[in-house]
Amino acid sequence: MGKLQQRKEAQVLGKTGQQLSDSGPPAEHSPCPGWVCISDLRIPLTWKDTEYLKNKGDLHRWAVFLLLQLWEHIQETEMILVDRTLTDISFQSMLFAEAGPDFELR
Repeated sequence: MGKLQQRKEAQVLGKTGQQLSDSGPPAEHSPCPGWVCISDLRIPLTWKDTEYLKNKGDLHRWAVFLLLQLWEHIQETEMILVDRTLTDISFQSMLFAEAGPDFELR
């Protein structure tokens, strides 16, 4: 993929009369920070038959939320109550600004 990009860059630079340098990417090609959007995040749930079909007693509930960290920025979702009637958990979209090209989402 890198070779294909170099060939394409050489073609474009050849048309403009510029030279391709081997000293690394020029300043106008250096990576810049961008935005990262996490959307449509869904976690499917599976329940044991004993909990889902046969258990007619108490309905146990759990509170679930999600934390996402990108460098020093941390975002959380709202808390969702989960019981055995749900088959999946859907979370709202999250947007991170100023993510570098080497970002790591946790």
